[in-house]
Amino acid sequence: MDFQIKKPSGEDGLGAALTDTNLSISPEIYARHIEWEYLGADEIKLAQSPEISFPIDALPSVMKNAVTEAVNFNQCPIPIAVSVALGSLSAAAQAHYDVSRDENQVSPISLSLITIAESGERKTSTDKPFARCFHEWEINQRKEYNELSEVYKNQLKAYDIATKEVGKGESNQEALYAVLSELKPPAKPVQKTILQDRVTIEKLISNLAAFPIAYLNSNEAGAVLGGYAFKSENFQSTITTLNQLWDGAPLKYDTKGGNLLLIPKPRVTVNLLLQESIYRKFSDGNDGLAFSTGGLSRFLIAQPESTIGSRPYKKAPTGMPAIAEFNQLISQFLAKPANFEDEILQTKVLPLSPEAKDAWIAFHDQVEKELGEGGQFYMIRGWGAKAAEQVARVAANFQIAVCKDPVVVDLDSILRAIQVVSYYLNESLRLSTTSKSKDTARVLNWLIKRAKKLKVIYLVRFEIQQYIHNDLRNSQKIEDALFELEKAGFIQCFFVDGKDYVFLNPHLMVSL
Repeated sequence: MDFQIKKPSGEDGLGAALTDTNLSISPEIYARHIEWEYLGADEIKLAQSPEISFPIDALPSVMKNAVTEAVNFNQCPIPIAVSVALGSLSAAAQAHYDVSRDENQVSPISLSLITIAESGERKTSTDKPFARCFHEWEINQRKEYNELSEVYKNQLKAYDIATKEVGKGESNQEALYAVLSELKPPAKPVQKTILQDRVTIEKLISNLAAFPIAYLNSNEAGAVLGGYAFKSENFQSTITTLNQLWDGAPLKYDTKGGNLLLIPKPRVTVNLLLQESIYRKFSDGNDGLAFSTGGLSRFLIAQPESTIGSRPYKKAPTGMPAIAEFNQLISQFLAKPANFEDEILQTKVLPLSPEAKDAWIAFHDQVEKELGEGGQFYMIRGWGAKAAEQVARVAANFQIAVCKDPVVVDLDSILRAIQVVSYYLNESLRLSTTSKSKDTARVLNWLIKRAKKLKVIYLVRFEIQQYIHNDLRNSQKIEDALFELEKAGFIQCFFVDGKDYVFLNPHLMVSL
């Protein structure tokens, strides 16, 4: 059979087409005639930018069991369930504990987490059982607030009557002031709320002024970081505020209404699920201000592989004992009243044990070496510089999970935290590539997985846009990625038997 090789019209640089006037050619037959460059395993691995597996065994057993139970039923990516569990623990315990890395280095145990995932990853259904104890706590708080409000109204009436009566019976002004000073107005009750969802930064601050503890937990984080926050005139203020909340530093905030809110010791845990487009807008917008000011580097960030398309139906279990046990732990912290002196939150400081301190210093120094030019973490210096502090915070949360009333953070908790923070640090490194390069790597990842699933080494071109992840379902993104991949020798694009095909280099199909 006489095959002809020619370039398809209008598709320079996209390969060649194999044609025969008498017989249609299958892509299987055509694939045998393609010449490929050799790709080594290291080159393939680098090109794919593979996701790193979360070290689930590093979690304390009570948290690991709850996460595993949530993942098994919801079939969601592990980091989504981890962020929910870790965020819940941090949010409940942050009112009671701080952690000390050194004498003058005391931090909140509050955490900030971002998980990048598209809608449909079951964040809501995963979060719901963990959030139940927060909702129950707030229902009880609302009942208590209503009861105290009635008492307050009666006390205020009595106070008003008393001050009027004193005024009638006193002619001496000095004596009148002395009597009135003894009559103190009743304290107005505070409506306490911790769980925050679709709130703006300004609303969050307003709530903190009333009660300085919050858990900003949103699976629609665009509502939190979008709109008002993204406007160039507000962006720096938003980032600065998020930085201060993570630091736990005293906060002064000027509202749009001209009010000055003072929060001497805020404690805020943040857990946000972002679609990649929102994350990129947040990270890259306003000339990369979120990155340059350290706003992003305070977050533990992950972008796990999607499980959508591989989740067969599962009957809902009659109970979730592991999550119930974990929630008992959360409820214990919520039930314990926060301690205030002169309206300032008082927390117990957990130091590192001597052995834990040695391991923490070793981790700190190891990461520090990699922050210099040419080092592994040079491109993500912000995250690297805060990695050791993140370890201390995570370790304190782990210690609290395994010890009812801890006095120190021990070596085991530090070693577990190092594994977890290392995962997030490597995720930050993986995600720190330019958006275009990352899109190219993600397209390649998808092509390989799709081809392996179908047990072929080629895909129909128009089906790529039809089935690829939502955030990549853009014709220009796909075309740019395919062009880069073909130039690098990972794919070849051909027109065969009336269809556009993308053929994958067979070396990509090896098990890595």
